[in-house]
Amino acid sequence: MRDFTRRGFPGLPGLLVALVGCPGEDHPSNQPTFQSDSNEDDDPPGSQPSPTTALPTTSGGASTGGASTTDDPGTSGDPTTTTTIAASTDGPAPGTCGDGVIDPGEQCDEQFKNNSDSGACTSTCQLALCGDSLVWAGEEACDHGADNNSTAFGGCTEACALGPHCGDGVLQPDHEECDATAPPLEGMAPCNRGTCRFNARVAFVLSTKLSGALGGLALADIVCKDAAASQQLDNAASFKAWLSDGVATPQSRLKKAAADPGYPYALRDGKLLADDLADLITNGPKVPLDITEAGMQLPPLQFVWTNIGADGQPFSAVNHCKEWTIDALQASARVGKISPASAAELPAWRSQFLWTSDALNPCHSTAHIYCFED
Repeated sequence: MRDFTRRGFPGLPGLLVALVGCPGEDHPSNQPTFQSDSNEDDDPPGSQPSPTTALPTTSGGASTGGASTTDDPGTSGDPTTTTTIAASTDGPAPGTCGDGVIDPGEQCDEQFKNNSDSGACTSTCQLALCGDSLVWAGEEACDHGADNNSTAFGGCTEACALGPHCGDGVLQPDHEECDATAPPLEGMAPCNRGTCRFNARVAFVLSTKLSGALGGLALADIVCKDAAASQQLDNAASFKAWLSDGVATPQSRLKKAAADPGYPYALRDGKLLADDLADLITNGPKVPLDITEAGMQLPPLQFVWTNIGADGQPFSAVNHCKEWTIDALQASARVGKISPASAAELPAWRSQFLWTSDALNPCHSTAHIYCFED
């Protein structure tokens, strides 16, 4: 038998190939051949031999290339490769927020169960801070982040405390009608603690003067509605003029107010005008109705168109500027006086119901009108 010879192939370092020959034969057809991993025919004479690749092995199961190899006793020594996988563990991976260790980039870490966006250490392992848009329970009343503002009504201050708001005991005229933090003040309408608005219907005297040609009751009402809307008053569309065309009465025109006993009327400044519509008609106003839609006080002795007598009924069936449509010289209508000349005259002004029935004025003259919320 011919001796085995080992031959190395350039480009395949460390790869060993055995050349095998038949004993007793030395002709070209019996030259050593190379086994291929495929089922292809032997290479034709003169072509490059096809090598057979063998896996690198080490005896005794030594580690090769990071994997352990062991001989399989059921084979002729071919190695079997096994890979070791690290076992998984419970909890966050080391170096992450929630592992209980303050890692680079973290300001705190009290573990997953203690990190909280309402606590001292947030869920992102940062210390709670006013301005981070998170409310630290027990330490901050609010936090609007970049929108914190120490002067905005209903906002959050730059110290994360409540800013000016309804119920803080300070009247914010641009946002509140009242601030109910104390017992009701005498002479003032009750204040709604939740909205800081008066629990009362509003009445005002129109700031401008008009002739008796108002366009009828319907257009006079529109004048009141527009004035209320210009000041953004609640229920602006419900306001009506305190007028009679010889037939209509306050009760027939202010039907909701007439059906709501015990709900008061107040001026724009919150002063209590009457306990309800019935009280106004029976006893007259508690204070002069001299505050305009804009909250300004008119001087005394100003006249208002009414044609409503002291008893709350039409004063005249004919003297109403022809149902408030003309300003002829010969026509006239009943007027009231919004306030007396002085405080000393106030009791008489009130007892005589001069606020609604004081004199007859020609329709071509000008006067104010009262506007009442229904």
